[in-house]
Amino acid sequence: MKLKRLFFLLITAMLVLTPAAGCDGKEYLAIELVPEGVDMIAGIKVSEAVRNWDLYSQLDENQEAYEQFEEAKKEFLEETGIDLSDVSEAVIFSDVSSAESMEYFGIIMTGNFADKDLVDSIEEKTEMDFTTEKYADYTLYVDRDNDSAFVAISNTMIILGSEGAVKDCIDVADGEINRLSGVVLDTYNSLGDVVMKLSMVVPDDFRESFAEPPDEAMVPVGMEAFADMQTLGMAIDMETQSMTVRVNADFSDSGSAADAAEALETMIEFIAMMSTEQEMADMLDRIEISVSDSRMYLTYEISMAELAELGESFKDGMGMPGIPTAPPDIDIPDDMPEIPEEPDLD
Repeated sequence: MKLKRLFFLLITAMLVLTPAAGCDGKEYLAIELVPEGVDMIAGIKVSEAVRNWDLYSQLDENQEAYEQFEEAKKEFLEETGIDLSDVSEAVIFSDVSSAESMEYFGIIMTGNFADKDLVDSIEEKTEMDFTTEKYADYTLYVDRDNDSAFVAISNTMIILGSEGAVKDCIDVADGEINRLSGVVLDTYNSLGDVVMKLSMVVPDDFRESFAEPPDEAMVPVGMEAFADMQTLGMAIDMETQSMTVRVNADFSDSGSAADAAEALETMIEFIAMMSTEQEMADMLDRIEISVSDSRMYLTYEISMAELAELGESFKDGMGMPGIPTAPPDIDIPDDMPEIPEEPDLD
């Protein structure tokens, strides 16, 4: 089982958080079990997103969206051993400094997990071989080959992820360690009641990647101002016909925020100008960017039809539709060698 894929599958499903009763009768909110020290959290109202996408995909002339929806549910079951229909909500957390290797991450899911064959299903689909151990008052299922673990807090809450992260969640529930607080949680809570939200401290290596000046032959503007970005928040609200995306980026001062907004606006205008399709240019023109003090705001609304089109383009490996991968006046030879696929190291 590729737990790294599971992590990103949950985020990209688009698919916080109701109480779940613990074995001791105490009720927990999933967000209250996230341990202190993590610098990325995401919350997803899975059942609401699934319901909205399902309603949209059932409308006339939306067969493509329906097929995408069914494929996503099937892939989730095959990857995790968990039926997406049984999941109501999920909270994902990680130490972003170890995000690439997934050394420390966890997923807290609420829903209907009363099926006594759930562990067998997870073992079968993920190809893990769990051993059991007692941890606090819970039975912990551990696959040490993958440094992965799984625990059922109750019939309505399960936690899976790296072994250390799962144990930390149990320790939070037992009061042994503190739960998350600070800027990441504050940013997360400020995003409101939406279908999906994410809050994170921007990693140093990500910020440093913006520090290099641009290749002026390829892009008209540098993005150096983003090297000062400190925290990032994203909220996605989803209805049956459209989805609204809001992004908050915090900088160390108002000057950096203003510079970043100006650079981003210029970049979007450049991409729209280079687009070979008017529909894509129109979509990019709808992006709204503003600044207040040291925070930059980005707001964008996309229809479900446009989202389905984008999803199909990404699935086909085409990238953003209508955006050329080379200047229009350059002929790419038919015998151009293919770029080898990146090996799967999981």
